Amino acid sequence: MRLNTNEIEIIIILIWPTIQDKLMLKQKKPVKKKEVNDLYKLTNSLKDQVGLIWLTMIGYIVYLEFFKGAI
Repeated sequence: MRLNTNEIEIIIILIWPTIQDKLMLKQKKPVKKKEVNDLYKLTNSLKDQVGLIWLTMIGYIVYLEFFKGAI
């Protein structure tokens, strides 16, 4: 059974909206524009984490050198 061009056009017209919906679902969502404030918050958070790690290491070294031998 062969379809003529009119039948093919009718099928395409009926199916096209569903194809468009599927294509739109596959498109990526627009990326949120990064603000300077977001970068500042991230940098500040990283600075705080590095500072906490540094203080922990210094505290452990002080504990090993001065207090662990005294106990």
